[in-house]
Amino acid sequence: MFPVIEHLDEVLAAVGGREEFMVHRNEALGFVSVLYRYVMSDTFPDPAENGIGAGERLRRQLLRECRGITFDAASGAVIGRKFHKFFGLAEKEETQPHRIDWSLPHLRLVKADGSLMTPLVLGGRVRWASKMGVTRVSAPVEAYTDALPAYQRLAHAAHAMGVTPLFEWCSSEAQRIILDYPEASLVLLAVRGNVTGRYWHQDEVEALAREHGVPVIGRAGGTVPDHAAYLRELAGLTGIEGEVIVFESGERYKVKTDEYRRMHVALAGLTQEKDVLALVLAEGIDDVKPLVTPDIAGRLDAFSDAVNRGLDASGAALADLFLEGHRNFGGDRKRFATEFAKKQPDAALLFALWDRASDGGDALRIAARDLVAQLVGKNLASATRVDGVRRLFGGGDVRWTAEIPDLDA
Repeated sequence: MFPVIEHLDEVLAAVGGREEFMVHRNEALGFVSVLYRYVMSDTFPDPAENGIGAGERLRRQLLRECRGITFDAASGAVIGRKFHKFFGLAEKEETQPHRIDWSLPHLRLVKADGSLMTPLVLGGRVRWASKMGVTRVSAPVEAYTDALPAYQRLAHAAHAMGVTPLFEWCSSEAQRIILDYPEASLVLLAVRGNVTGRYWHQDEVEALAREHGVPVIGRAGGTVPDHAAYLRELAGLTGIEGEVIVFESGERYKVKTDEYRRMHVALAGLTQEKDVLALVLAEGIDDVKPLVTPDIAGRLDAFSDAVNRGLDASGAALADLFLEGHRNFGGDRKRFATEFAKKQPDAALLFALWDRASDGGDALRIAARDLVAQLVGKNLASATRVDGVRRLFGGGDVRWTAEIPDLDA
């Protein structure tokens, strides 16, 4: 069910013209990685769909390999093959439980909450790669393995066999995702053939881990005799991400607990500033904080405080400007509009305050702040529009800059 891949050009042809995929070239280390940046509804069509030809089936299979598959830049050969893109149980039509033959051999593995890492042997040296390749995300993993030669030995052995060992890096200190891992660990998950894409049986994976003395992902239990009962049971568990159901064919399905799913949705909603601004304006920050890490919660508080201070300042300035114009034109609405308000950058807001002129003081400032907040709220469709109203909630110094970990690692 996995395509044989012998050269980079095969993958480049498959992703050609698709903006959601990217090709990352590391000239210094001599490798090329191909990965997806985001997912559209048609990014990963079903390779097993009825009625498609062999060429289209292969193209679809190749797309699902683009999760950081890595090639030698000079020869074009595969040197690192990460997991194929697989989905949650019931996430897509093709992964609906009733469409899966549960009588086929399968097992349940613990789903670790970390970042996928694979070793690359480059110029005789072991480097660690995320989906993007050897980046700053790899640095703590390289520091960790420098003191543990077992990982180096395993990486060189796998390289000699033409396979890629896939590890999960779990470290709350280096990069906490959702669950807390007080002690860092690098756990072997799976092994894949670089060219064939074949997954080793889990017995083989565990044997390799024992041989080199590295931890391996745990088994969660037996099989799934009743998928409906299984889903109900797993959904209610807490303190874990979930499980991965692995078939001998290599196909995999993710199953996550309801608790983790809620946390994941909350964290995913914090990747873009416009969405975090919407939370601040809706006073929803407190609802999200219990679902994210303390570090992210602290950043949310700081950003929310800064935005609210900015809105307060803009509201007060708008109220003061309105009162100045109202006084200068003796309450003459027409002259206020034509000779004063129209010359200001926020003319519409000044017009909207006219009926509140008699309020004065705090009431007028509150009304002005509400108008400013409403204007910001109407400009959250894109980052460009947010930049257009940034001056109203604090200016260039107020930005949502928290780095959200890769949730599909």
